[in-house]
Amino acid sequence: MGLWSKSSNGDWSFQETGSGHEESLIINRNDSFEGVVERIRIMVDLGILTPVALTYQLPEWILEPEGPKTPPITLSCDKDVEIMSTVSDYMYEPVLYVSSGPEQVAKYQFYCRSPFTIDETTYLEDGVTEEQHRQAIRGNSSAALAKENTTSAHEVVVGNGPNKSSELYEGKIFATRAEFKQHMALYALRHKFRFKNSRSSTDGMVLRCISLRCNWRVYAIKMKNVEKYEIRKLILEHTCSVDDRTGYEEQATHSVIGELIKARFAGKGCGPRPNEIIQVMLTDHNIRISYWKPWRSREFVLQYAKGSFNTSYKLLPEYLQKLVVANPGTIAEIHTVHDANVGHRFKYMFLALGACITGFKQMRNVMIIDGAHLRGKYAGCLLSASAQDGNYQVFPIAVAIVDGENDNAWEWFFKMLSQFIPDNNDLVFVSDRHSSIYNGISKVYPAAKHCACILHLQRNITTHYKNKHLSYLVGKAARAFQVGEFYNAFNEIKNINGSCADYLRSIGFEHWARAHFSGNRYNIMTSNVAETWNSVLREAREYPIVALVEFIRSKLIDWYAERRNVTLEGNGRLTPRVKGIIETNFDRSGGLIVSRINNDEYEVKEVNGSSFQVNLVKKTCSCYSFQMLLIPCHHAIAAAIKDKVTIESLWPIG
Repeated sequence: MGLWSKSSNGDWSFQETGSGHEESLIINRNDSFEGVVERIRIMVDLGILTPVALTYQLPEWILEPEGPKTPPITLSCDKDVEIMSTVSDYMYEPVLYVSSGPEQVAKYQFYCRSPFTIDETTYLEDGVTEEQHRQAIRGNSSAALAKENTTSAHEVVVGNGPNKSSELYEGKIFATRAEFKQHMALYALRHKFRFKNSRSSTDGMVLRCISLRCNWRVYAIKMKNVEKYEIRKLILEHTCSVDDRTGYEEQATHSVIGELIKARFAGKGCGPRPNEIIQVMLTDHNIRISYWKPWRSREFVLQYAKGSFNTSYKLLPEYLQKLVVANPGTIAEIHTVHDANVGHRFKYMFLALGACITGFKQMRNVMIIDGAHLRGKYAGCLLSASAQDGNYQVFPIAVAIVDGENDNAWEWFFKMLSQFIPDNNDLVFVSDRHSSIYNGISKVYPAAKHCACILHLQRNITTHYKNKHLSYLVGKAARAFQVGEFYNAFNEIKNINGSCADYLRSIGFEHWARAHFSGNRYNIMTSNVAETWNSVLREAREYPIVALVEFIRSKLIDWYAERRNVTLEGNGRLTPRVKGIIETNFDRSGGLIVSRINNDEYEVKEVNGSSFQVNLVKKTCSCYSFQMLLIPCHHAIAAAIKDKVTIESLWPIG
């Protein structure tokens, strides 16, 4: 990576920047230019919106007699990639030079300028400074860099020709055929008329007004040996009636709209929503469009900002391979199915970063499972497994991209998880009541415990049973630590709506009520942890697959860095969230009456007369909060204060 420079005598040389480290890249003749660019962005960690110039130099024996004065060759299309691959067969060590960033790419393009002469004026002649070049681009009218044949000084020459990029004139040049078509569509929208392609070929296009009685037409041809298009002839005067020009809004195709809103996709956001696009087109361009076009245009612009959906799947294997190499311990897997017509077709992808796998060993053995729909071109589902860290924050462990939330997909996901999370009696899964999740866990993790998300259960209750307070009582019963406390709430449910109580009983108390659960789900009563992770990925779920995975990777890096700083800034063994819980319990311990039963046990009475038994050695309390949450309850703290035992010694871990 680096920058081309051009000496005063016209010699070209490439100056490397940074470490000068070289990377190996295999490029075949049939590779697309877009695919090569995306692979290089991944290889050298460049952002999707970072400008990139890809160049190469011919071997010395071809450069004669010009030698180093021969400018490098720039890749800009698929044909350039094919030619480079052919030429590389005659090169000892073919090198592809990469210049990145606005400044480097702009400087290279400036050095590549070619002088041309109109009448007696020579434009862009050697010796014009870079600042003059910028001033000419920004200047009024049609400023150009030039040198008069009658003078030796370089100066800015202001011509009288057409100057507005939106206007049309003979000799106007467009970088590509697509750019010409886009420009013409926008021109037609601004001037409120419709045109058609009366003749179109690889060598040129003839555009005519939609009215057969109108003389308006534009003739453009493809310039020789380049992709550029030039307007050769045109008639801009309309001889048609206003009636013939109605329906001009049809020129606002999804690709045209996408071109107009590209700038609004800059940055990390996902750009404007369909309703916002409709409003922009109406306000800024006085064009009313249907709701379907904004959706299509967003897809068009998303590919511009984040890369092609099709190419992204082709790049996925190489991307994951580099991810595994750069992150030791990472597990990445792609599952394909063979199709007789197309070969291997993508089916599933699984990813668990090495840091996530290592980190889970320090977490409580509770896994929160959830799925979310992808909103990109090929749809699908994003499955995730997350834990809760010591500060009660989401800790993503693994993700998978599958075709949908079905039995096969969930079973495959659990099989991938089982590579580093073995089946055992202490493992607990928390999820919604999706049948495919139940099926997958029963097959891959038969020894593990499985319990339902209380929030989803409460939503079901609200939907099917309209009685007031039922949802609240279900939550109260589910979160109860003691069996007696559970039945107090459940009996209220039964009195309000017997069929609701029967429904909850049919699910199985052990599946949703903490007091009846045989495992330990600690404080994790809902799948909110996983849903939080899904909400973070909400915008990225419409990205191409490589951009989505890259977003996940970068987000995890940011989170881990932030949380590491929180850990380093804290003191003691407690996280800020747990420290807050301890302080709350300490406040609640005031006014409790503590009596010693024996050396290890205490009776603690509350103001209302309720009595609880605490064992400081076994770290238990008859309220069950202590042993279920593994955080000292206010009864245990009161007993510790009575016995002059430090509260830190009550901590079950360590």
